[in-house]
Amino acid sequence: MTETRVEWNALLSRVTKIEMQNRRLKIAWLVAVSVLGAAFLLGQAAPKGKAMEAEEFLLKDAKGKTRASLALSPDGSVSFDLNDTDGKLRAKLGIVKNVSPRLELLNDEGKTEVVLSTRESKATRIVHGEKKTEDLDSSGLNLYDGEGKLRAVLGVGGMGAPYFSIRDEHGRKLWGYPPVKEESAKGSK
Repeated sequence: MTETRVEWNALLSRVTKIEMQNRRLKIAWLVAVSVLGAAFLLGQAAPKGKAMEAEEFLLKDAKGKTRASLALSPDGSVSFDLNDTDGKLRAKLGIVKNVSPRLELLNDEGKTEVVLSTRESKATRIVHGEKKTEDLDSSGLNLYDGEGKLRAVLGVGGMGAPYFSIRDEHGRKLWGYPPVKEESAKGSK
């Protein structure tokens, strides 16, 4: 019986020793896997010199208010918008419908006061009895009142001719160059 007891004690001692080694081995494997995982995740940083891609970028202040945005519209327009400290839109720079560059300045109520733009258009004119369609580029500066109504226009038309107009509070042309043409009286030839 003593021999059996000695064998049991020896067996119990060996099992305890193996369990401790097993625990140490598990801890070593856990540490090794954690270190390898951390090394893998740290290696996932964005490579330098590569472009970031998105449909919209937002720049926010410490309070979380959007101060600037760069975005694409479904129609192909791109816009860079600048907001004041209250988050109100104050300036827009963009390309409208993927054709015309435009700068728009807004007052503190969000109404447009100044627009500087160019646009492409087509015109048909008759040259030596033949119709010709031409691509025309024009550019202009539009000034608005505090209510957002157009009050003055300065620009260069598609054929290179300058134009200027001053408008009343209803948008009617008061004075301009080329001069405002009077409509002929009805019924006269």
